[in-house]
Amino acid sequence: MSVSMDRPIKRPKWQSRPVMIGAGAAVALVLAVLIAVAVNGSSVRTLRVPLTNVTIEPVAQGVFHDFTPLQGKITPKDTLYLDALQGGQVQEVLVQAGDRVVKGQPMIKFTNHDVELDVLNREAVASQSLTIAQTYLTTLEQSHAANERSLEAIDYDIVKMKRALDRRQPFAGQGAFSQESLDQLQDELNDDLKQRPIQAATNKAQDDIRKAQLPVIKDEIASLQMSLKQIAARLDDLTVKAPAAGRITVLGLKIGQNEKQGDRRA
Repeated sequence: MSVSMDRPIKRPKWQSRPVMIGAGAAVALVLAVLIAVAVNGSSVRTLRVPLTNVTIEPVAQGVFHDFTPLQGKITPKDTLYLDALQGGQVQEVLVQAGDRVVKGQPMIKFTNHDVELDVLNREAVASQSLTIAQTYLTTLEQSHAANERSLEAIDYDIVKMKRALDRRQPFAGQGAFSQESLDQLQDELNDDLKQRPIQAATNKAQDDIRKAQLPVIKDEIASLQMSLKQIAARLDDLTVKAPAAGRITVLGLKIGQNEKQGDRRA
């Protein structure tokens, strides 16, 4: 009679619980390290570029140039917004976005028939007033010169008559010169002597008026000339000019209402 009994089976040492737990922890640690290296290394130490962008050349000693493309947004340091001093229809756009301009360079030209007609009318009135003032100034100067010439002519006649009488007087009564001719010379001399103070007084009175009016007329002429420049400047305001040197970033036309003048702006 035989009797069989169960006997315990021994597990291999590598299947023991402590060994399995240690192996699992090691595997998890290795995976964590690999993931960290993959994540951190891919964003910092690697750069993927298309093969067409890579140039392969024989190895040679020289300066190594490393070009890395970067993306960014460029913003202007200073931004200037322009407004048309005189509104109207856009006649011509002389620049585009991205162009470099210098100070005072024309950028946009407008046309405004109302402004142009008003400028023509104002120029006509100012030019007429300027012509009248300049003509009056010329008349004053010419009158002053004529008065001076008249006084000089009288002085010359007085000297001439005295000299003629002084030369003829010693021969009076000898028949060399008739008494009538001598009397005529004396009468002309007396008339010139009477006319001289009258002419001198007239010259002084008119010269005083001239001296008083000259500053007024010259100021009026200067004011009219300035008005003509300001009137012409209205046409120049139809051209928008660059206020400073720089590069145009955005070029757009907006229509708005001018609160001060009430005209349309573009």
